[in-house]
Amino acid sequence: MTKKKIPCFVMMPISNQDGYDDSHFDLVYEDIIKPAIEAAGMEPLRADETKNTNLIQLDILKNVIQTPIAICDMSAKNPNVFYELGLRQAFDLPTVLLKDDKTHAPFDINGLRYCTYNHTMKHREVKEAILKLTEMLKDTYEKKDRKDEVNSLIRLLELSSAAKEPTNSMSGKEREEALFHLKLDTIVNNISEMNSRMLKIEDLNTQFVSGIERTNTLKKPVPPPPPQLGAQSGLLAARDRLRAQKAHNIDDDF
Repeated sequence: MTKKKIPCFVMMPISNQDGYDDSHFDLVYEDIIKPAIEAAGMEPLRADETKNTNLIQLDILKNVIQTPIAICDMSAKNPNVFYELGLRQAFDLPTVLLKDDKTHAPFDINGLRYCTYNHTMKHREVKEAILKLTEMLKDTYEKKDRKDEVNSLIRLLELSSAAKEPTNSMSGKEREEALFHLKLDTIVNNISEMNSRMLKIEDLNTQFVSGIERTNTLKKPVPPPPPQLGAQSGLLAARDRLRAQKAHNIDDDF
């Protein structure tokens, strides 16, 4: 019987980030994070890979709180990623911190260990990053129950207790209604955002068309260039001029 692998949730930028090439973080996940998790004998899990029909926000929150171990890529200092990290830190759950070499470590996590990789993603450096991340994953998970192992700011600051997952007193019908309203609000927000983007596109298109019309109004007709004679035509013209001049000189002699 195959032993079920330990799920490892990945908190990282999913969309394109300023200062990085498009799909950069997809490559980071596919080339560094995912291979390291699999090398550690775990199962990688990222928010956009879920097959559930729930809102992605609900799936993320559930995985943040319930997954036994996680990786957090702090590169680009994405606010959504730090929100997820803050929740996981509050519950004092084992998390391996990761960042690229162009991102400065936030002051709040300076006391915690983190793994670094080179943002250029060169082959040799990618291999080294996989090895380091794999070792940190194994070590962090093995020591997750040790009190002297600092997994979060909760232990670093020696707070009395971590947050606890609240018990849900909502009935099944109330939960369905709340989820329905949440989905409806999300749809409305998405439509509003889409309309806003369409208005911006229409405004840019109007400005572009107006610019073209102004350019055409101000543009003056350019006279065509004088015809250029070919080499043969030029010689023939020069010959005719010489003949005419010679004939004129002869007439003067008489």
